[in-house]
Amino acid sequence: MLAFFVRPLRFLVKGMLADDGPRRVALGLAIGMIIGLVPKGNLVAIALSLLLFGTKVNPGAGLCAAFVFSWVAIAWEPFLHRAGLLVLTAPGWQSTFATAYDWPFIPWTRLNNTLVLGGLLVGLYLFYPTYWFAKKGIERVRPTLLARVQKYRLARVLFGADLTTSWSIG
Repeated sequence: MLAFFVRPLRFLVKGMLADDGPRRVALGLAIGMIIGLVPKGNLVAIALSLLLFGTKVNPGAGLCAAFVFSWVAIAWEPFLHRAGLLVLTAPGWQSTFATAYDWPFIPWTRLNNTLVLGGLLVGLYLFYPTYWFAKKGIERVRPTLLARVQKYRLARVLFGADLTTSWSIG
């Protein structure tokens, strides 16, 4: 029962301090940011999730970022709506969208929804700055965080030591 509650914390600590390297963790954060900004239940969100889990990025960091940015997207909803509406109502793009919606899988992307398109466009626009700042921040914080976490017995539990062996009566 206790392992059920410790597992998410273990997953997060392993994700931040694993040997993945700052680049993989930062890419996971950036992809997770896009997943969080795009409403779920469409082919775009599924494709982004496949990208997160199908590549060698850190999925723990991506899932944490998706969770955080899902809440940020609620606050940014008016802005995301306006960004999507601006592109959908642009005269040069209307014939392109009408033609694309005749293709078999395009309606499942729900790119005709202003929030889906706005979230995707804003996420793609913020992808590189998120990656760059996350990479620099992880490179700076990771060594001191690793040194501090390894001092404590809790770190052995979070890094994968079994709870039954560490608390056995012997």
